[in-house]
Amino acid sequence: MLPIDLTQDLDLCLKYNKISNFLTNDYCIFYGFNIENRYDEERHLIDKSLKPVRLKHNDKHFYGVICEGNDNFKKLIKHMKKQDLDEKSYERLFFEFKINTQNSNKNFSSGIYPLDNLSVISNSKFNPELFFKNENIPFYQRISGIKCYIFCR
Repeated sequence: MLPIDLTQDLDLCLKYNKISNFLTNDYCIFYGFNIENRYDEERHLIDKSLKPVRLKHNDKHFYGVICEGNDNFKKLIKHMKKQDLDEKSYERLFFEFKINTQNSNKNFSSGIYPLDNLSVISNSKFNPELFFKNENIPFYQRISGIKCYIFCR
């Protein structure tokens, strides 16, 4: 069992790579966890077969997998490149592409565009169990919301 006081420890111990190492054409799709404290860092363990990465973007830390984009993603990116997206224009553009952001838009910030459903922009499919492999702690501590993001410079 992980001590709950790790939620107060904001000093992360693991190495996080810069987002620029993962961007293809200035954008990438990320599926995983937002790491906010040592508690998150200790409890999340993704199966190595998924090739998980730890990355840092805009002073936020993430742990998850990079996904390939589908045709809808490629069309969306063309529109994203044409404009600077504030929160309202991000919501409007994603709505036009039938991409729901209702449950994730609170995680929006410049260069970090959350969305509710990976399948709209990627054909990648994952067994959810592979995201909760840390069997050294109780399941109720392992479980957390997996989120989808589009990251850009």
